[in-house]
Amino acid sequence: MLSKVKIHILPILGALLLGLVLSGCQVRPLNSPSTMMALKNVTVAPVNERVAQQVRNRLIFGLTGGKGNDGARYSVKLKVSTSSSTAIVRQITAEPTASNVTVGVNYTLTDTETNAVITKGKRVGVAAYDRTTQNFANLRSQRNAENRAAKEAAEQIRIAIATALSGR
Repeated sequence: MLSKVKIHILPILGALLLGLVLSGCQVRPLNSPSTMMALKNVTVAPVNERVAQQVRNRLIFGLTGGKGNDGARYSVKLKVSTSSSTAIVRQITAEPTASNVTVGVNYTLTDTETNAVITKGKRVGVAAYDRTTQNFANLRSQRNAENRAAKEAAEQIRIAIATALSGR
């Protein structure tokens, strides 16, 4: 009889212990009204390269729905780097048949009123593309891959900014 009582108590004790451990955790939704309002109050500093402009445009759209926000409470500065690498090489001719584009973005989110850095970090977007013997097709494929990688990096930055601003 005593062993049956112990067996039934163990799951209850385990659940109570888990509840105590998790009671210190705070989960905040990234799409709460306060976080969405904070995201609309973010401006993105101008950039001067094509891929960097793709990241900036995607980030502005993700934060504000495409509307610029001059005089915003928060500001994001971006530093974008792009690289390309060969992923697959045809063994017979040693020609590349597939490549990867990597878009790395260092970002810094600051409070414009206090100039305090709220968060900073690096996010990376990667996209693959096929290569052919046609130069124009290769250039277009690479540009398309750069745009896709920029979109991926911008979305990661938007999530990081939303996470940082969710507690404010």
